[in-house]
Amino acid sequence: MNETRRSAVALWPIAAGVALAILLAGCGALVPAQVPPQLTHTPGPPVIVTDDEVRLTAFQARYPRGWQVITGPALGDPWVIFLTPDETALIVLATNPADTEVSPPAAGDDVCRLQQSVQLGGSPPQIISAALAADNNCDHHLPTFEHTLESLQPGTRINEP
Repeated sequence: MNETRRSAVALWPIAAGVALAILLAGCGALVPAQVPPQLTHTPGPPVIVTDDEVRLTAFQARYPRGWQVITGPALGDPWVIFLTPDETALIVLATNPADTEVSPPAAGDDVCRLQQSVQLGGSPPQIISAALAADNNCDHHLPTFEHTLESLQPGTRINEP
């Protein structure tokens, strides 16, 4: 019986090595051999969102702290929406006027609208901006809207990886 125990103890490192080799061989199939195409080629221009600024190739602007940032589809005209946490007001920056025809999700039928066109050099020719607030409360958000417009600048080339 002593010899059987010694044989089992002697086979333990070999069995552990075989089990480890099988485990590693099986895990190799879980990792793709190359980067999938959807990760190496995402369509559309890049967008960078930081804690207080959004940068697109068409324009860049600061947005109010705590507001949500919503960007447009990759293949459409560039636009961005800044939405209040309570979803009762928003600010839209867009190169196409049709993209500003949105309302805050929590707004009812009574929405006030401020709109302004801003020329940003030669390209893009102009940015259409709009501020909307529920219950005709535009005066409350007017300073925020003006601050956002003052921060608006032409976009810069964003280095892609």
